[in-house]
Amino acid sequence: MALTPAGEQLCHDARRLLAESQATLERARRARRADEAGRRLTVGFMLGTDMTAVLQHFTDRHPGVEVRFERLRWWNHGQALRDGRVDAGFVRLPVDSEGLSLLPLYTEPLVVALPAEHALAARGSVGIADLAGEAVRRYAEATPAWNAFWTVDPRPDGSRPRQGPVVHDMEEIVEYVRAGRGVVFLPAPVAAG
Repeated sequence: MALTPAGEQLCHDARRLLAESQATLERARRARRADEAGRRLTVGFMLGTDMTAVLQHFTDRHPGVEVRFERLRWWNHGQALRDGRVDAGFVRLPVDSEGLSLLPLYTEPLVVALPAEHALAARGSVGIADLAGEAVRRYAEATPAWNAFWTVDPRPDGSRPRQGPVVHDMEEIVEYVRAGRGVVFLPAPVAAG
C-alpha cells in the first residue's frame, strides 16, 4: 500500500500544519507565563556563535526583558524556532527556512580540525585538495543539506569526500579527530574555543 501523489502532499502539509499549530500554542503558553512573571525572551544559540553585540543592543533598548538562553544543535536548530521553544535563534546555515525569517549577521571562516600528529597539522594553511583522501565526520540526525555543506560535498573539483563515522556531539568530534579517525570542518570560533 502506498500514498498517491495527492496523499503524499496532504501528509506533508498536515505535518507542517500540526507543527505550526503546536508552535502557536506553545508561544501562547509562553506569552501567558511571561505576562504572569514579567517579560522574557528565549534565545537559541549554537556553539561558538557571537551574540554579544546583538544582545547588548537588544537589552539596551528593552531593559525590562529577561533574556534566557537555550543551546541549539545541528539536528534541532530550525525546528526549535518553528515549534516555539525559542523566540529567536543564532544559527548556522544551512537551515530549513520554511516558516522562518533569516537575517545574516556575520560570516565565519571555515577551518579543518586535524589530529596534532597529522602530517598537515604543522602547515599554516591547508587546501581542500590536500584533504582528498581523508575521512570526514558526518553529523547524526542532520539534514542532507547540513551534512553536504559541513563535509564540503561535493568538492570544488566535483569529487566526493570519503565518509567517516557519524558523530552525535562536539565531544565525539574531538575524540574522533584526536584518535586520527578522520577530520572535521568547523567554524573558526568553535575550533578556537
